[in-house]
Amino acid sequence: MMHAAAPYFLDRLLVHIETKAKSADCSPELARFSTFIPVLRNTITVIHRCHLSLFYLRGIFYHIAKRLSGTRYVSL
Repeated sequence: MMHAAAPYFLDRLLVHIETKAKSADCSPELARFSTFIPVLRNTITVIHRCHLSLFYLRGIFYHIAKRLSGTRYVSL
């Protein structure tokens, strides 16, 4: 569930921050951060695609969190 929902919620959060930054009453820090949102969105997409390609090539570490922690599945 989180594998499918996490990218959606992250995208919604970035859209919300971007909308807040475009309003007239935003702080200068938020406006400065909003310039990095497209770069952050593209970086997340590239990391996710690289992770999936490694999964399809090797067949281990289906979730990014398991790849980072080194958790492997047990085959019986």
